[in-house]
Amino acid sequence: MIMAEIHNSELIKGIREDAKIQTSIDDVPTQLGKTVVPVMETNPKLFRVCDVVASTAGFSSTTLYSVPTNKDFFLTNAWVQIDGTADQVSERIITIIINGVGVVLLRIKNNSAYASVGGGSPSPALALNFSVPIKIDRGTNIVVTGAQTLGYAGIVGYTVED
Repeated sequence: MIMAEIHNSELIKGIREDAKIQTSIDDVPTQLGKTVVPVMETNPKLFRVCDVVASTAGFSSTTLYSVPTNKDFFLTNAWVQIDGTADQVSERIITIIINGVGVVLLRIKNNSAYASVGGGSPSPALALNFSVPIKIDRGTNIVVTGAQTLGYAGIVGYTVED
């Protein structure tokens, strides 16, 4: 039986280190066959860790996140929430830039008719989790705007080096 020979020194080093093979006792396997079946990430760059989490609480408009000019940023989650009262209209909007065009990503609005339902001050919220991350234009801002009352907004995403 002919077995595939491993010629990649980084892979051999990874097998030795990850399997904790003691080279003073055993040889590092250099052939694939019945006894050695490595399982590895074929492209570890596809597995991302969300390293950007930004949120705000406040009454006014603000920048949630400034997208770097030297990295791609991918948005994976976004949320908005408003704390309304029976006599006020409140709103929260998250705006992003995709291919040079401003896009309203999320908008939530509370008006006095809605706020009076149930006799209290509801805190309506809206959240989106994107199964395919959204690439936001470099050098742009993810902005939250709002009116009247206290509101919350946030995003989660990750950056990718060139």
